[in-house]
Amino acid sequence: MLAAVVPIKNEEKRLKRTIETLLSIPAELIITVINGSNDNSYNVVGHILTGKILPLHFTETLGFDIPRAIGAKAALERGATTVLFIDGDMDGNISEKIMELADIVGRGADMALTDCYPGENIKDLSHLANHVLKVRYQLNQTLGLEQSLGTASPSHGPHAVSRRLLLSIPLRELAIPPVSLALAAKGGLKVHVGTRVPHKELQKYPSCPAYCRNNHRGLHGSHKRLPRPRTPPRLWAGGVRRLPFTEALGYFRQLSGWIVIKLQTKG
Repeated sequence: MLAAVVPIKNEEKRLKRTIETLLSIPAELIITVINGSNDNSYNVVGHILTGKILPLHFTETLGFDIPRAIGAKAALERGATTVLFIDGDMDGNISEKIMELADIVGRGADMALTDCYPGENIKDLSHLANHVLKVRYQLNQTLGLEQSLGTASPSHGPHAVSRRLLLSIPLRELAIPPVSLALAAKGGLKVHVGTRVPHKELQKYPSCPAYCRNNHRGLHGSHKRLPRPRTPPRLWAGGVRRLPFTEALGYFRQLSGWIVIKLQTKG
């Protein structure tokens, strides 16, 4: 069964088109995770008449990528064999591309990523984008995947994972995309680039500056030499612990850096 997880944070203007894209592919379940939105996103989801949607609504902001882990847990419990992740603002004409991701997982891959900068010279990009892509490449290089992945990352663009992956790594690590990639690679799971979509085509009308800032905040520091992080927040004990934004982000940055360091020291 193909399930799609859609993290949503104030995406009322793009959300309907994104869900329509998912309704155009053979996804049996669409899990919308509304992440502390204060716009009309909740009502946009409610007005789409289909039995395929499972809405999960959190009135408080959970953090950047925690909705991915929550959605994956719900998909796993409902028997999904492939889980596709697509952000609520990715309303571009990408239905064929996300099916390519699902198809490669169906053929045996465990994580299928999107290359969002195919054929581009990163030196021609903005300073911020250039920096983020270098960090991604360094992580992939550490994992021995730079030749096959380049700068591709689960932090950027739609991606899909297998049920085997969801059963192999702690689900909460999906809330820290670079860590989920590292654990998949070191666990011998199959990680591939499944499709290529230029960043500007992910949205019908891109709003790059805000998006780039969010990506930078979510990825920056993934390779810095940091001390082992404190005890991780308990995401699944009696529901979801709603962390303040700064606390969650700080924890994710620490854990991302610590994982990479441990991978380097252990080999």
